[in-house]
Amino acid sequence: MKVLLTNPPSEMNGKIYKRAGVRWPAPGHRYEHFRDPKRYVSFPFFLAYAASVLRNDGNVVYAIDAVALQMDEKTFYKKVKKRSPDLIIQETSTPTIELDLKIAKKMKKLTNAKIVFVGAHASVYPEDMLKNEPVDYVAIGEYEYTVRELVQKLNRSQKIDHVKGIAFKKRGKVIVNARRLLIDPLDDLPFPARDIFPIDDEPDIELYQDGMGKVAPEVKLLSSRGCPFRCNYCLWIQVIYPGKYRMHSAKRVVDEIEYVINNCGAKSIYFDDDTFTANPKHVLDICSEIKKRGIKITWAAMCDAIAITEEMVRAMSEAGCRTAMFGLESADEDILKRIGKPLDLKKIRQVVNWYHKYNIMTHVTNCYGLTGDNHKTMKKTLEFTCALGVDSCQFSFAIPYPGTRYFDEAKKKGWLKKCEWNEFGDRAIVSYPELSAEEIKDWCMYASQYYRKSRRRDIGWLYRAARRKYDCDGLAGLFVSVKNYAKMAIQGRY
Repeated sequence: MKVLLTNPPSEMNGKIYKRAGVRWPAPGHRYEHFRDPKRYVSFPFFLAYAASVLRNDGNVVYAIDAVALQMDEKTFYKKVKKRSPDLIIQETSTPTIELDLKIAKKMKKLTNAKIVFVGAHASVYPEDMLKNEPVDYVAIGEYEYTVRELVQKLNRSQKIDHVKGIAFKKRGKVIVNARRLLIDPLDDLPFPARDIFPIDDEPDIELYQDGMGKVAPEVKLLSSRGCPFRCNYCLWIQVIYPGKYRMHSAKRVVDEIEYVINNCGAKSIYFDDDTFTANPKHVLDICSEIKKRGIKITWAAMCDAIAITEEMVRAMSEAGCRTAMFGLESADEDILKRIGKPLDLKKIRQVVNWYHKYNIMTHVTNCYGLTGDNHKTMKKTLEFTCALGVDSCQFSFAIPYPGTRYFDEAKKKGWLKKCEWNEFGDRAIVSYPELSAEEIKDWCMYASQYYRKSRRRDIGWLYRAARRKYDCDGLAGLFVSVKNYAKMAIQGRY
């Protein structure tokens, strides 16, 4: 069977929405060129794993990541038609769902292929998706093995009635089968098919940059799936793979590091796990394996400040880690309890000191508008963040995506403003009695600006930034960076 995996065009109102590979779909600006190094482009992990699984079964597999390529719809349809697939696996998201349905209808008309919807929104609302003419199947949650079994049945002209994880139409009625068990052990999965992304006839893994690894080309990996911590707003751990936290073995992780170095030209790695540091043994084993094989590569990881220890931080540094991202989200203990995040605010200060002690850059994420937030708590979070001395920070507003406990609570208590699906991710949509959606968004903008100004006065931050720039780009790179910084400071832009 010829199978096409797609992350279709997502441009709406002049903005390109991230879809495949992101936990929180949100819009970004169109860039003059899709190779602009300032772009953040997510690697579509689930599509790429599914591509490998299907290819191992002998299917002909194509891929088009139109989001990464900033591809317009006309060009996309032309390339879809050229591949004449029998089956199309299409990523969906909440803000793009109406566009996704429109694109699916057009692809069906062009190719007469069967359409499989995947992704968080389709997983939450499979019945709604199947009421639409172009959608034939919905693969719910973690879908690699679900689409493999579906394709196997279709190749053999067998019934799909008992395929777990699938929703389909039968005699005009929507059937939603029981969810499939999560893939365990994770090592059973092949490496993701990076050789056909963003498009099978012109693969280019260098497009998928996050910038956290600091040295290009940066390649993204997953060492685990899920998270043992159960924050109420987190989409993937509640919809895509609710349940058990699973890890690849250290051998498998480092095998993949060697693979991307040798086959993708990787100069740095970014572990885009839900929580890379949730299990100390997992981290220590990976670091030990990297050192044992003598691999010299810079890497970064999405971490946490909950389970981390100084032993882990030291091992990460010795194995090449230079950047750690982790969530604070709120500096109010009551809010942390209400959202289900077991974070000790005293420990996070210690964690930041450990990272800086071992020359690892810190990036902290904050989320305004969480359950119980108000003007006082948001100010408290801003002041706490500035006092932490982290190297970089982001402030975003909370979005109650369907399928999360946060969505259910917001809907039940009347906090969710009336809006269309395409407004999810584009603006704050939750209003509390003491805090409006507009005020939440204003606080995000204010906090970002205030933080940038505050770190200009932080000598420790300036020293660490200069040292890392020198380590990555040498004296010439440091000189250019200092020159640009001074220019922006004079102009009041930094």
